[in-house]
Amino acid sequence: MEKFTHEKHGHYKVIGTRPIRHDGEDKVTGRALYGADVHFHDLLHGFVLRSPHPHARIKSLDTSAAKALPGVRAVITASDLPIMEDRLVASGEGVENLKYMSERILASDKVLHKGHPVAAVAADDVWTAEEGARLIKVEYEPLRAVVDVHEAMQDGAPLLYEQITSTLLGKKELKATNICMHTRHQRGDLDAGFAEADLVLEREFETKTTHQGYIEPQNATALWNSDGQITVWTSTQGQFPARESIASLLKLPYSRVKVIPMEIGGGFGGKISIYLEPIAALLCTNKIIAVIRDNSGYFQHGHTFMGHATAVAASLATQKIIRSEGLLPNVVARGKTIRDGLRNALGEHPNVGDIRGRGMFIGVEFVVNKGSKESFDPASKIHRKIQKTAMEIGLLCYGMGGTVDGKRGDHILLAPPYNIDDVEEQELIEKFVDAVRQELPI
Repeated sequence: MEKFTHEKHGHYKVIGTRPIRHDGEDKVTGRALYGADVHFHDLLHGFVLRSPHPHARIKSLDTSAAKALPGVRAVITASDLPIMEDRLVASGEGVENLKYMSERILASDKVLHKGHPVAAVAADDVWTAEEGARLIKVEYEPLRAVVDVHEAMQDGAPLLYEQITSTLLGKKELKATNICMHTRHQRGDLDAGFAEADLVLEREFETKTTHQGYIEPQNATALWNSDGQITVWTSTQGQFPARESIASLLKLPYSRVKVIPMEIGGGFGGKISIYLEPIAALLCTNKIIAVIRDNSGYFQHGHTFMGHATAVAASLATQKIIRSEGLLPNVVARGKTIRDGLRNALGEHPNVGDIRGRGMFIGVEFVVNKGSKESFDPASKIHRKIQKTAMEIGLLCYGMGGTVDGKRGDHILLAPPYNIDDVEEQELIEKFVDAVRQELPI
């Protein structure tokens, strides 16, 4: 097979080259092993029974019929998990409460969303495991679900956790609520700032719960050896946080848990927390292998469970009114705006292309070296001079090279600083226009 190597490009070993991915050959040839590629002799298969209700109390749970089914080797519920204390532990990118992590893995007294795991079955094959799960009898008391964040924060809203109280602006509240915490970040005198502002904008934004959309489902395979050591194979973005979480939930020393990360078929942050790994471990406590490959519930119980419907009220106060098209109406540069001023001064110049408003915080964009067939960039001689001149004058300025929005040339973006008055702005723009006229060749 032909071997690919790095080729030195000019003065650089990496920049300008096309480096070969270290895992690329294994993946395109099929040698890479993913979570579903873990196979052992006498492998058992697992199936998770999930709640059909978004919010319900579990009144009773009977697993006797499932355990009696031929081919079923193990059945577990939340009662098989050790009782967890109410404390925070590291969990990949953040921290998580052990008690609620345990209840997320397997529901105990209540289910908190549709698809919340209630029980799991290990059997000789996946069909027997699924049949056994269907034989588990669960009696639910459906509760009112809250699907709107505003409604969830109101007094009298159904509570997910009756024992949780909130911390509001640093003060611990006594009553139970769905609000975990209310924090405020403040700097300076906001009331005075808004009072002096030319414009105050207030908007509310709501975002929906999202999912990363990875192709490979959550998966876990576990082997509990006779010496008390447990090995878990899983597609994870963090093998050590996963090991710590599994060990904490099972009340085992970290040294007795080994997590082997498999190739990952997409994660994007959704495969940092653990979901199926403790279930697979519990199913094989009788020293046999259990595997969970969940193809049905990862949209219901994957990272979407930790998503948020968020409402944000945002206020913006500026000393100068900035329109959404990026123009500064207070600036008069031989015209009504920076854009018009530059158009009046440079619009007929053969080396100047489009002059237009650009973005909320950028006054204007214009193009020099327009239409050139050469590959221009911000390091070009003319571009460097103009950018240096702008910064020396006091304008905020940066550049992009090549082709932007289908227009070839050196794109220069600039805006006046926001802490100067109209007269100072006009003087800055006039100086800049004069400097550009001198630098641009005709």
